[in-house]
Amino acid sequence: MIKDRLKLLRTSHDCTKKQVSIFLNMSPEGYGYYENGTRSPSPETILKLADYFDVTTDYLLGRTDEPGPPTGAAKPGLPEDEERLLGYYRELNEQGKEYVSQTAHLASQVYKKDSDIPCVEVEKIAG
Repeated sequence: MIKDRLKLLRTSHDCTKKQVSIFLNMSPEGYGYYENGTRSPSPETILKLADYFDVTTDYLLGRTDEPGPPTGAAKPGLPEDEERLLGYYRELNEQGKEYVSQTAHLASQVYKKDSDIPCVEVEKIAG
């Protein structure tokens, strides 16, 4: 059941095996084993896949046909703007992800939330 759900989710999200495998930090072939049923993902990997595709683990495992939490259940998660940024990040190659990571680190030093310290010029910090 999980192999069918994984393939359905990946294709419906217009993802390649390579994109999912990068998120899981494994080879595309290794991820392909999950989709063709040769291997089963570990419980930790099932959790990561559920987060990646924004579905419940019960849905991945075939315990329910509803991909989301039960109606009325609080959905823990990120605010919409953070979800959007995460979506952009997931589309990047490794070089792009490194650039974003360095830029975010620099920005966090300059634009700290709830800080009384005035912002300084980026060049002073980066230099």
